[in-house]
Amino acid sequence: MQSKLFNIDNYLSFELGKQVFDCNNYCIKNFGETLTKKIIKKTGPKKLFFCNEEQKTLLLSLLAWEKIKKKINLEKIKNLIYVTETNIYQYPGNGYLFASKTNLKENILIFDLNSGCTGFVEALILANGLKGDSLIVCSESYSKNIKNFDRSVSTLFSDCSTIFNFEKKTFKVRKSFSIMKKNSYDFLGKKKDGSLKMNGSDVFNFVSTYVVDNINNFLKKFKNTFKIQDLYLHQASKVVIDFFKNKNEYASFRIPTNICQIGNTVSSSLPMLLLHDKKNLKKTKNNFYFLCGFGVGLGCTGLILEINK
Repeated sequence: MQSKLFNIDNYLSFELGKQVFDCNNYCIKNFGETLTKKIIKKTGPKKLFFCNEEQKTLLLSLLAWEKIKKKINLEKIKNLIYVTETNIYQYPGNGYLFASKTNLKENILIFDLNSGCTGFVEALILANGLKGDSLIVCSESYSKNIKNFDRSVSTLFSDCSTIFNFEKKTFKVRKSFSIMKKNSYDFLGKKKDGSLKMNGSDVFNFVSTYVVDNINNFLKKFKNTFKIQDLYLHQASKVVIDFFKNKNEYASFRIPTNICQIGNTVSSSLPMLLLHDKKNLKKTKNNFYFLCGFGVGLGCTGLILEINK
């Protein structure tokens, strides 16, 4: 029988950038109210959260760690999976820095994933196949990768870090899929000495074809095996989430969203969405949830997560 005591806060914490950017007012001053309404209608958030000068991905994750470390049994944590595209050093990855600055055991196995919007889902798949419990850290600061204001990205991405305790007795990845579109890496990315760039029309076309087709095939294949009512989709933008919500094949699913509240937090998008939807997670009798990340690559990874409450 399911317990009513399940609380995602016991497994997940977060830290947002401290600097609030009012993109709505900025756009009104620079582009006028008419164009601003069109921009916000596509992107979603009127305010974003950026790292200040002192904050970087490592510091964000350490602040998130302070909020959850007392809830975690360190003896059971055998693996650390750190997801970021913005490491402090070129090498080693942030995982080694994080482990050194916390009270994690020295015999921990460390994985550094250079991954974007699919990163959390990829980390879940990796953690599911490892021995012991895993700590999954997602931390990104896209604001530091944008040299000059760019309407396509400056009004969309927030800086955020999340820490997820993948406790094997509680969480299990049941099924998963992953796809990528070759030669699409320039549609959303940043070259070594450049600025973050996104071709919105190409990214949306990828979502409306590759992503939708693979989600549909995956859900159809397992609809009789797992009872899925909730779809947790990467919060790419408001126009993307509205696209999913307006499709007939998803009419029977719940599709929670928080894009308008905090923006696109890249690899932390899905963990933040789980926190946003924690009341439903606590009260629902469902055990199976569909999670899907898509973006940088361009790639898409989805899975069915079982939560034993």
